[in-house]
Amino acid sequence: MKLYIFSTSLNPDVYINPIVHCANDEGFQSKRVELVVIFENKQEEEKRKESYKNTQEKIINVLGHLASGVYQTESANNQLRKVELKNDEKQLYYSSRIKNKEISFTTITYDNLAQKIDEIIKIHSLNSEKSPRCIFDVSGERKFLLVDILFICLGHGFTNIYTFDMIKAPDFKNKDRNLIHSLGNNDYKFRNLIEDSNYVKESISKLKNYKDFDRLLKNNAVRFANFVLFGFILFFLAFLGLIYCAFPFLKENWIDYQPYIYITIAIVFGVVLWLIKAIFVLVYKIEFSFTPKKLWSNLKDYKRKELNEKYNFIELPIW
Repeated sequence: MKLYIFSTSLNPDVYINPIVHCANDEGFQSKRVELVVIFENKQEEEKRKESYKNTQEKIINVLGHLASGVYQTESANNQLRKVELKNDEKQLYYSSRIKNKEISFTTITYDNLAQKIDEIIKIHSLNSEKSPRCIFDVSGERKFLLVDILFICLGHGFTNIYTFDMIKAPDFKNKDRNLIHSLGNNDYKFRNLIEDSNYVKESISKLKNYKDFDRLLKNNAVRFANFVLFGFILFFLAFLGLIYCAFPFLKENWIDYQPYIYITIAIVFGVVLWLIKAIFVLVYKIEFSFTPKKLWSNLKDYKRKELNEKYNFIELPIW
């Protein structure tokens, strides 16, 4: 299972806790990590990309030092301070899943956020019959981006979105005490933002019901458009069939009746089309078109609007 960490923090400590927790937790056992940094535009990405590249290297170094039993941090006067870890604390970072962990790094712009998440979910859904084999951690992500990530994932039915929440108050003087080796089981929670919230689950249930009903109305509108357009085709074929059946009776005097036949056909066909168009426009307020595709679309939109009004249904743009 792969862990994706969405964050804009340059502090490597922010990434340590979710990486170590997911590597050692039996439910996740993530072997690969990808840091995903979202920039507002291409200019910002080009300007700051290298800083996050350095953060990636710092994370690897911090994990290496922790596995050796040492945590290095800067003191208040910017002096490097080393904290020795106990053997049991060191062991948490020394497991093979931490030692041989693959940590990659990618940057995207805000405009490509939905496309990136879509690609990730599709890649990890290929060989999985259940939910995609990946986890999203958003512990260090900015709040406005967190909302975007959450709703994009919900649109795919993806719920493996987590945050590493500190339950005890953070220690700003001794930063090593904020790392997972210093935390007890009751000091933090790796929280699923969707599954661990009754309010969110209830809202999702309502959205699913909304989506199902929206699909039902859409299908009804499509069936109506297909039925009416098929009726037009049958009418046109029946009209041609009538002419074909009448042709043998007129064959002997074709030269005499030929001009009148063409005129009669044109008049009858034109009047019928005019009546149909008048009914569409005046009675049903539907824009009539001789282009089948355009006519089908107008019929579908008319029926959908009618159904929306009948059931007081409001279409949401997110679907």
